[in-house]
Amino acid sequence: MWHPASGLGYRLFRSTSQSSLGISVTDFYITGTSFADVNVEPNTTYYYTVKPVLAEARPFEGIEEKLGPTIATFTVKTGSQVYKPGSFKHFILMKLGSPYMSVDGVNQEIDPGRGTQPLVISGRTMVPIRAVVEAMDGTVTWDASTQKITLSARGNQVEMWLNKKDIKINGTATKMDVPPISQQGRTFVPLRFAAENLNCKVDWINSTKEAVTVYED
Repeated sequence: MWHPASGLGYRLFRSTSQSSLGISVTDFYITGTSFADVNVEPNTTYYYTVKPVLAEARPFEGIEEKLGPTIATFTVKTGSQVYKPGSFKHFILMKLGSPYMSVDGVNQEIDPGRGTQPLVISGRTMVPIRAVVEAMDGTVTWDASTQKITLSARGNQVEMWLNKKDIKINGTATKMDVPPISQQGRTFVPLRFAAENLNCKVDWINSTKEAVTVYED
């Protein structure tokens, strides 16, 4: 995820060398301010560069695409397992310190008008989970009398209770290591326990402090 800049969109370049710009990760330029690059190899360090697109190419007139100066660079080291095209279809990206999330490359506010941001508590990423669940066409319900949060998505149901480590997954009781909490007038739950029990995978990009929830139809 990078900061917006003036222009039509962005070119995201990937290289395995710091001294080389490399290749654009997409054929068409990117219109959002984030992108999940799935065309990578395991156990590899990649160097990314972002440049704004100032003008489109006009090939019939012999005019090439015009790019602006670099607005962001970052380094990513892939793990032993990487996602390949077709393996997973959807990406939800949230960044510590940012009130925005990216859903399949489209930026939107996590909690419109409130500026709510993910938190880290006891080493766990805590998020206002409604935004994530609703992005995958699920539902979130709140029972004030029992302080229970119920997440329903992707054929699963997850039940949690405010300030308790108890969790039920499709009726089966187990424990989390960090309980849901209430802050800023919103209920925050541990992203890993919520998402992974809704048949999603969560990965963290340490260099950019981003949590990426991945799921397929």
